[in-house]
Amino acid sequence: MDIKWLSVLFLVAAMLFGSPVTEYARGEENAEKRGYKEIYPRNIVEAGPFYYFEEYDELLVRFYTILFDKYSLAGLIELFKKEGGLSGCERILDIGTGTGSLGFAAIAYGGGRVVGTELDPLAVKNARYNIKRFGLEDIFEVREVPFDSPSAYSVIKDKEKFDLIISDPPQSYDEGDRRPFPEAGWDAGGTREAFFTRDEGYGLLKSLVEGLRGRLNENGRALLMMKNPKGISMLKSLAAKNGIELKMVYSTQKELDPLDKRFIGRNTRMPNMGRNMMIFELRPEK
Repeated sequence: MDIKWLSVLFLVAAMLFGSPVTEYARGEENAEKRGYKEIYPRNIVEAGPFYYFEEYDELLVRFYTILFDKYSLAGLIELFKKEGGLSGCERILDIGTGTGSLGFAAIAYGGGRVVGTELDPLAVKNARYNIKRFGLEDIFEVREVPFDSPSAYSVIKDKEKFDLIISDPPQSYDEGDRRPFPEAGWDAGGTREAFFTRDEGYGLLKSLVEGLRGRLNENGRALLMMKNPKGISMLKSLAAKNGIELKMVYSTQKELDPLDKRFIGRNTRMPNMGRNMMIFELRPEK
């Protein structure tokens, strides 16, 4: 039997029974779609895009599925420039550090030592990797937040205080409690992103504002990057209840458009990060 007829027979068999290569590829795809079985990532992690960080002349690396908002970073840098830097900010807390980008910006503009906290174990690895790339191991520490204690200051020591607290918190809010991760039956497409964009019951935002007074040094402040009108409304309410002065110090537009949204993952609809971005300054009332 010549090569031509062998090729035809192989093609017919593949159509009837599926070729080994095709079936293997489908098997891998389906395995991914079954969802994550472990919280901790595999040893081999897929890297996402690289971002040029001009202040360090270095590339910031984002691991696949780790949230990174270039608009928050750009807005914070513009604010630091406008204010003339961060002289006097010796201790900085970056809540939900992700890739570490906001902490890097604070150091680049005069900040001292940074403590970054992060709930996502993969993001902890991502931040530590970038810290090593940037050569900041001596002044930038990352602490992993346990899933059973996800409040804003759960890994902060009793008497530990800061001159500046910065955070780009989750921007999707529900009234219910945070669901466990991973959840059986979730589709892996966008699973991690969808989970870590959510702050069910406003738990992180509430704990951040309610505990702020006890975590700031005298004349200290917090800077929060907000994009969701629901979150901003809750922030204003929490600030009023807890004796916190709230002031908008940066905005990409005068008013938020709740209809201007984009998708993260498969079902999570989020405000457009570029057009709906405000930075709020929080200070305890004296």
